[in-house]
Formats: sequence, C-alpha cells, structure tokens
Amino acid sequence: MPVQIRRPLPRILRATGLTATLAFAALAGPAFGQSPGEPGYTDQAMTPAAAKAYAPERLWELDEDTQRRVIAQEYSDQSDGRAIPDDQLRFYLDQVRFSRWPFSRVRSDITESLAGHGVSDPVSANTVRCESADGRVKTCTPPWNGRSRLVRQLSNTTCVEGQNWSSAPGRLQVSGGCRAEFTEVLDTTGGGVPCESTGGRTETCQMPWSGNSQIMRQLSGARCVANQNWWTTPGQVRVSGGCRALFSSVDGELAGSQLRCESVDGKYHECGSKLYGTPQVVQQLSSTHCAIDRNFGLRNGKLWVNLGCRAIFKVTDGASDGYKVTCESANGKFNECTWDHSRGPPRLQQKLSDRACQQGYSWGYNRRAKLWVNYGCRAVFVPR
Repeated sequence: MPVQIRRPLPRILRATGLTATLAFAALAGPAFGQSPGEPGYTDQAMTPAAAKAYAPERLWELDEDTQRRVIAQEYSDQSDGRAIPDDQLRFYLDQVRFSRWPFSRVRSDITESLAGHGVSDPVSANTVRCESADGRVKTCTPPWNGRSRLVRQLSNTTCVEGQNWSSAPGRLQVSGGCRAEFTEVLDTTGGGVPCESTGGRTETCQMPWSGNSQIMRQLSGARCVANQNWWTTPGQVRVSGGCRALFSSVDGELAGSQLRCESVDGKYHECGSKLYGTPQVVQQLSSTHCAIDRNFGLRNGKLWVNLGCRAIFKVTDGASDGYKVTCESANGKFNECTWDHSRGPPRLQQKLSDRACQQGYSWGYNRRAKLWVNYGCRAVFVPR
C-alpha cells in the first residue's frame, strides 16, 4: 500500500490579518455567536491565537472584552509585539460601537497609524531618534503633534537648539552631525484645553481665550485634520469624527495672565497684543537660555522672541501696576518726559493744568520714546 503524504496547510499571510478564519481552529471551538448550552460550546478563555481565529468582520457583535483582545492582538501583530496605546484602543472601541467600523477598517487604520513616520524606531514608548548623517539635514516626523525636546545626545557633535536642531509642532529637524533622542514637550501649565469627540459625535467647547485655537497635542488615534473633523472660531473649538486633542491659543494666550511664545527654527516671532510692562519667564521650554532684551522682550505692545527662545511668560499689565508719568509744560514751554517704551503709547489720565491738553497740539508721544507737552499742558499719563 503506497504511503500517503499529507501536505501541511499553507501559512496564512500576515496581510490577511484577523479576517481569515482558521478552519481547524473553528472545528475545535464554538461557532461565532454560539451560546452556552448549545452543542459544541466550550467555555474557555479566548487566547490571542483564538482571538485571531474567531475575529469576524462585524466586530460590534462581539462583547467588549473580546473586541479589546482582538484589536490589541492585531496591533501587537503589526507593531512587532508593542502594546496598543490606551487612547487608541478607546478610539477603536468607540468607532466599533457607535460607527459600526468593521474589522477591516480597524486593521487598515492601525496599519496607517504605524506606517513610516520618518523616524527611527522609538527607544521607548515616548522617545524617537533623529540623526543627521554625514552632516546632512534630516527632517523627522515623531508620533506626536506637539513640540519636542532633546533627552539624550548620541553624537560627538554638540546638539544646540536653534543651531543644528529645531522643533515645530509634529516635526523635528537636525543638521550638522547632530544625532539625539527626543521626547514630547508636555504642557504642565494648564494652558492646554481638551476638546473631545466621543463616539464620533460633534462637540463644541468654549476656550478661555478670545481668539482662534490650534492643536497643541492630539489625544486620539484618529487624526485631527483642520476643517475636516475640527474647526476653530474666536473663543470656540468644534470637533467630530473621533478627534480628541488639547488646544491652545493661536496667539499663545493661556488661561489666566500667562502667554506662551516660541522662536521656532531660531526665527523671530511675536505673540499677543496690548501687552505693557516687564515680561518674566514663568517656564522655559527651550534648551536655549531666554534672556530679556537679547532673545525676548516687549515691543509696541507685543511680546517678541528670537534665536530659539521658547517659554511661557507672564506680562504685567502696565495699567494695573500703577505706572504713570506726570509731565508739565512750565511757563508754556515745550518739555519732554521719559516714558517706558515697552508699555506702548501713553494716554492722558488726568489733566492738572488750567490750559487745555490736546493730543497732537499740546501733548504727544514720539518714536524716541519721549512723552512731550507744550503750551502750558500739565497732566498725568498712563499706558493705554
């Protein structure tokens, strides 16, 4: 009798993911949707292998625990054993429950979220490596939407922010031989305000600032795209389609009296308006030291930063700190008084003379930061 050779079953390719149903596994376990007490039912915990065998396209027909195991296993398979982030798992569970996402769409979204970010493999869950090879410029896209900070230098070349490395929201750039590991700059000031679309529903959130908003840090697995699943209007943010993020003011305005202002790529930048007084650094965000009048200061009522200075500032309102100047035209003669130009133009608060004080005629302010009076005007002036 000839020997019968049984050929092994071909391996199921990874590309098929969880949608493939393993025939032998199906014979060994209960059919999908089978209830306890029915013939063939076995009350056994679903292992990762079993999760792969039984994953149907209609995930919403599974209980939540099984959904979690199926999605977590697929993420692990695609990421070489990494655990799925909690917020991304929560997003997929919401999409399955409220939007009836089939498994193929979850699998596709996981693939997209893990697709090439332009950086080396993370050294840990919260760091990425970006390297300038042979002194060339390299742009990297980390897996976060905020700014980055250097945590460990790998090159002999010293990495100096604003010179051979820079950070912008969702982007890193290194040059001149700088090689380093970077992590996300997390907001610890309370300035970021969350707005979340739960279950894909549209939500409108009030912001504690008067202007438009920008994404400071994305929280969801779903990408937040301006004018597609999130919108900004003065003082409000609207999100939908699973977008969840922390938002900040476009002008850098934070809740309260603080202001965030950043010189990205070492470039000059202005923030805020109607700011008068002396700016103080509350929290420095850059490795570059922020020094007043060197790389930050006030000019024409705006806070300016330059040369890589990034920080959260506190600016005292000139009108509220009691700053005032009394200027007098003695004997009707022209006179100039010193005025703190960082407080912006002055305004007349109180007239002390019998003579009229008319702006442009008997008092004014010039570009040399001089307050002047004439024709007998005497008055108290304060910041606008």
